[in-house]
Amino acid sequence: MHRNLVRIFMKIMMLSALLVTTVLSSTVLQPTVRAINTSYYVDCSGGINGNGSLGSPWNNLTSVNSQTFQSGDQLLFKRGTTCTGQLMFTGSGASGSPIVVDAYGSGSLPILNGNGNQDGAIYLQNISYLTIQNLEIMNSGSSLPYVRGIQIKATGGTTGTFRNISIKNNVIHDIRGTSDHWSSGAIFVSSDTPNTNNNYDQLLIDNNTIYNSDTMGVVVTGSGSQSQTNPNMTGWTYNTNVKVSNNYIHDLKFDPILVGASDTPIIEYNRAYDITTPSGEYTDGIWTFTSKNIWTQYNEVARMTFSGSGDGLAFDCDWGGRGTCNHQYNYVHDNPYGFILVCCSSNTTGNGNNYSGGVTRFNITQNTGGANIKWDGSQNPSTPPHFKMDIYNNTFYEPNQTLYAQTRDSGLFQNNIIVASGGSPCTNAGTCSNNAFSGGISSAGTSAVTNDPLFILPSTGGDGRQNAEGFKLKVGSPALGSGAVVSSNGGLDFFGNSVSSLAAPNIGAYNGAGFGVTNTGFESGNLNSWTNLGELPPPIRTRIADRGRCRPLHLIQASSNMLQVLRLTRSIS
Repeated sequence: MHRNLVRIFMKIMMLSALLVTTVLSSTVLQPTVRAINTSYYVDCSGGINGNGSLGSPWNNLTSVNSQTFQSGDQLLFKRGTTCTGQLMFTGSGASGSPIVVDAYGSGSLPILNGNGNQDGAIYLQNISYLTIQNLEIMNSGSSLPYVRGIQIKATGGTTGTFRNISIKNNVIHDIRGTSDHWSSGAIFVSSDTPNTNNNYDQLLIDNNTIYNSDTMGVVVTGSGSQSQTNPNMTGWTYNTNVKVSNNYIHDLKFDPILVGASDTPIIEYNRAYDITTPSGEYTDGIWTFTSKNIWTQYNEVARMTFSGSGDGLAFDCDWGGRGTCNHQYNYVHDNPYGFILVCCSSNTTGNGNNYSGGVTRFNITQNTGGANIKWDGSQNPSTPPHFKMDIYNNTFYEPNQTLYAQTRDSGLFQNNIIVASGGSPCTNAGTCSNNAFSGGISSAGTSAVTNDPLFILPSTGGDGRQNAEGFKLKVGSPALGSGAVVSSNGGLDFFGNSVSSLAAPNIGAYNGAGFGVTNTGFESGNLNSWTNLGELPPPIRTRIADRGRCRPLHLIQASSNMLQVLRLTRSIS
């Protein structure tokens, strides 16, 4: 029996050893593999640094930056908190499964404060399939020549295409350096490796608010020599499918939007106000360089400051351009140094602009200093070749200015309304016809209209595209139906009305029917004896010209797009 107990004991020991060996073997041979599509959390207000889970978030950027993120991962910052330092992780997403940097929780946007990191509060290199959204970014380095807010960069000799990057719904402010115009930017997408043939595809910069910064707003550049001495764009690889849209940019030191090295970029629905250009600098509102087939549309620019050196216009197609340069459906007002600049050289030397053509159509300008379409001096009419710029169906309202507007060679200057005190806008036009002139400027070309165009209320103006409504036309306007047919006209006017390619359009940026808004004779008097018929249902709006006086009322606009005059009844006392 003693021997049997010994045998049983030995078997138990052998079995235990086997189990331990199996467990140890399994532990050593099976490394931990992190799952994809994982959410990681950062709460920089936390006292203890966790593992990045919701219940135990990281509390600093150093822990985040040590990670390599994978497709489908989310990096989420807690709302109402501030992280100080630079976010600089590695990794890339995949098609349909990007890395997303976002907010979680409730309250105000999470703040990432770069605290003077020159390359940005967020600095990500060689990355694809990325979304950055719902963050507040700031970065002040007062002793540095430049700083950036969010920077995406192709670097280190990389080649190839970086795809599907979205930067949207962020608030970026107080990005502050000292003096470096061209290296600064609240959002800066670039390459530092010339002639290595890298580029970006599907780049979206949308619905960001950028303000109070010593920088440019949105900057997109690319690889290849960016020198003005490279007219043939040797080594250049264009960015593709670039869209900069719906951004609200104000109170900057330098250019709100600059898009370079891009093929068919779309720059639309942006608002840019109040740019204070330092002495000796050249800035424009929304401009491009080394790009081709550009569409700048549905934007609003106001109050660019001219430094005394040059530029100061709302839009600019600048050096190294190719293909077409197009501006449509834009609203520019209170911009004393102009509407559009085309710069700089018209041939294959120097800066090498080789645009083949372009259109400027269905735009509205008001109080832009008269310099509506301006060619740089090197675009002298006596120095061909020039590209063809067709300028048609615009409304230029400059009642106190001499209008300066030019096209080139065979270009159109047609169907425009010009209200100005003087000027010769048809200079060098191939075709000048069916324009409406008033305000003191002499008529030019054929089939000109010289009577008052009868805008419904041009003096409204101000910030917001809705304030261009006053440039619609009244019933009886001589501009109604008086334009010449332009076959490839884009199909829409400034306000979204259809434009036929067969029937004669209106002159100007409005192609709808005239509004019956004739004043039937309000008398002056004290408003105390007048009462409103009742509260007006939305979205009807009205304004009274002067408080305490009964004078002709402004127009009421309803969702049906019809305009009426508010009728008041006198109270009986």
